[in-house]
Amino acid sequence: MLLAIFAVAAHAEDYVISTKNTMMVLSGKKGERLNFVYYGPTAPVNEIRATGNAVNWGAYPTFGTHCTAEHAMLVTHPNGDNSLELAIEEVKQYKEDEANVTEFVMKDKVFPFYVSVLYKAIPDVDVIKVSTVITNKEKKAVTLNRFASAYLPIKSNEMWLSYLVGGWGAECQLVEQPINRGRTVVGNHDGARTSFVTHPSFMVSRGEPKEHEGIVIGGTLLWTGNYELSFLNESNSNYVEITAGINPEASAYTLEPKETFTTPELALTCSNEGKGGVSRNFHRWGRKYQIIGGTQPRDILLNSWEGVYFKVNQEGMNAMMRDFAAIGGELFVMDDGWFGKRINDRAGLGDWQANPERFKNGLAAFVKRIKDIGINFGIWI
Repeated sequence: MLLAIFAVAAHAEDYVISTKNTMMVLSGKKGERLNFVYYGPTAPVNEIRATGNAVNWGAYPTFGTHCTAEHAMLVTHPNGDNSLELAIEEVKQYKEDEANVTEFVMKDKVFPFYVSVLYKAIPDVDVIKVSTVITNKEKKAVTLNRFASAYLPIKSNEMWLSYLVGGWGAECQLVEQPINRGRTVVGNHDGARTSFVTHPSFMVSRGEPKEHEGIVIGGTLLWTGNYELSFLNESNSNYVEITAGINPEASAYTLEPKETFTTPELALTCSNEGKGGVSRNFHRWGRKYQIIGGTQPRDILLNSWEGVYFKVNQEGMNAMMRDFAAIGGELFVMDDGWFGKRINDRAGLGDWQANPERFKNGLAAFVKRIKDIGINFGIWI
């Protein structure tokens, strides 16, 4: 069963953005809007259209003429006009590092205002990154009020959402819920810091998600500041509209003439092996393309925290390291509790001097003895 099916305008050209096991199809022609057709496991395009589920849907809807969908973009032109109707000017296809890029350059039908939507397919890890590049060629500044990185419409028949929430000491708690009528928003407005209350990642599935089976789409926004993931289920459409990007709250941006603004990327993946398949795709992508040396073997690690929590002392650490080394351990990290009067989470933070009661000969003497044990050592700060 295909997860998302959309119709296209007659005589429009199809653009298939492929990875090893998935594909995204968009369609359009010069002078008309860009349409989203499909995202999911690889299938013949004619089979996608033959399902009878097709609905015509814009790939990047904007506030303005004939827009009954969610708004991925809302701007204010110099004359106060808020309308924006984007039409395809040019389609570029090129290679960028490990990605095959398809770039749809679009222009407003009235104003010299340009929006390019970029789809970067990374074939071997089944990831497609989506972002927008916004260029103002008007004579005066344009205000960007809403400027989503990506927009993705999917069939809303009993759709479920999975995402992570948490806090200090309870990070990454899984929430799974149906996407009911109305709008569900996952986001934060904590400023520049990375949020640990909610995470800019999600999974959506038809029906309650399963770990090892079923088609699941996953997304993660490559942005550490304020963000918003919106899931709109309108009663008259039977589709869930996903928008992802910088949180528009108090984020209006003045785009000066000849200036360009690039949004953060949304990385998407899809798997017919459930949530586990989505996780594995992202892990492969992260190891190979996001983390320096991500494919290299790592040291076998033990952290002192779960063993002793704040009760760190020289004798206990020596014993833990000796036992760990004896079973093949390679890297030991001494966590919280070694410094100052750090006996609980309300004391001593920031006093980076070793506790003399716990390390009678000082920290330097303790570290020197580690060489005799024969493992690498790290310390929590």
